[in-house]
Amino acid sequence: MTRRQVSPGPVARGRRPWLPGLCLAVLCCAFGSAGSASAFELGVVTHLGHGTQNGSATLDALEELGATAIRDEAFWSRVERTPRKFELGADMDQFKGFLPRWHDRGGRSLLIGTYGNRAYGDDQYPLTDAGRAAYARYARFLADRFGAEASYLEVWNEWNRAFGLPKSFKGRASAADYVKVLEQVAGAMPEGAQRPKLVAGAVEGRDDAWVDDFVKAGGLRWADYLSLHPYVHHSDEPPEVAIRWLDRLRQRLEQKSPQPVPPFLITEIGWPVGTGHRYVDEETAASFLVRFLLLARARPWIEGVWWYSLELSSNPNARFSLVRAGGRKTAAYGAFKALAPYIRRTVSAKQRRVDGVYEVSLELDRGRYLTAYWKESAAGPTRRVAPISPDQDFRIVWGRDALRLNADADLTVTTVPLLIEHGAARPKLATATPPQVARRSEGRLEGTWLR
Repeated sequence: MTRRQVSPGPVARGRRPWLPGLCLAVLCCAFGSAGSASAFELGVVTHLGHGTQNGSATLDALEELGATAIRDEAFWSRVERTPRKFELGADMDQFKGFLPRWHDRGGRSLLIGTYGNRAYGDDQYPLTDAGRAAYARYARFLADRFGAEASYLEVWNEWNRAFGLPKSFKGRASAADYVKVLEQVAGAMPEGAQRPKLVAGAVEGRDDAWVDDFVKAGGLRWADYLSLHPYVHHSDEPPEVAIRWLDRLRQRLEQKSPQPVPPFLITEIGWPVGTGHRYVDEETAASFLVRFLLLARARPWIEGVWWYSLELSSNPNARFSLVRAGGRKTAAYGAFKALAPYIRRTVSAKQRRVDGVYEVSLELDRGRYLTAYWKESAAGPTRRVAPISPDQDFRIVWGRDALRLNADADLTVTTVPLLIEHGAARPKLATATPPQVARRSEGRLEGTWLR
């Protein structure tokens, strides 16, 4: 699949046909999901718009990571300090210097039109006709100023949680209010090549009610993409929980939406590193990154993931960041770097689950494949990958970095994904023989091979 052409003007856009919801459910349950060669953004969230992140250091990190896109903000209150006067001040130097350099290197950018503006009264939601018109002018300025370098424009950020506003504003604006803003922005966009793809929603958490209200208000008519932030760390849950919610949401929208359902973009997801409730250790954060990205890539209706975040600053509380204070690269940074070349080379992808083991297979270019195995939790029966002889065309690329691939290699499937690059001959999954009857035959554990 290729990305759709965006038709000009504030009219409902034509869309390619999508699988009916029932068919989607059958595919996911029986055969897993299968992704095609659609473009897929492998992104990270940056903070150049804050004025505290160095553009050159960010470029270096992005190239090392292998990311294809960034997500950043140009705050309305900084861009338009005086009504109808748009300018980028000195506090935006890193931001405006970075974008053309990143674009010249082939990178893509998603810009967020974020938050209220005191130039129009209270720093709050644009809920009046005048406020919506002002926000639309600001969005048009972003499209005109950065259209050559920014492929996507996201309308607000986490409206459903009043993020970026005083806490007193939470719950004071509905999904229908958001759709009014989105429609105004769609009508203000330039035509032709300068027109960015409109990304709508930026919904924080698993907020089914808000998404349903957004759809009922006609929001999908104006959206090229539906943006979601399916965080599950609040409830100490793994990435598979977030993916299952996305599957259910997609199925429900396909079945019930009066408008065609656009692709999803996951414009924020991540797990904070720390101790206690809502936190995970560094190694778990790295495993969760790999698991989420692989599962997302196996779904053709997810066309991009932006990991939260890449924050190059001295902020000691940047617990989500791939780089910590002092420039130390986390285990998740290494996992992203290891996986990125395979995500970018993917021609098609499919997923299945067998006896509690997730298997994701990416078909790459040049006749190569990447197959990953992991368990959602340590509970359940033991499973392992069949023994591999040294002469087989297999290579472990992440998960067991120091493991020698031979007949005695421990290829037990754990919660840490085991990533194997290979040719046409595929690895096989085995059920481990119970310990009381296990026996060795020429150094190999005998069991049942699952194809």
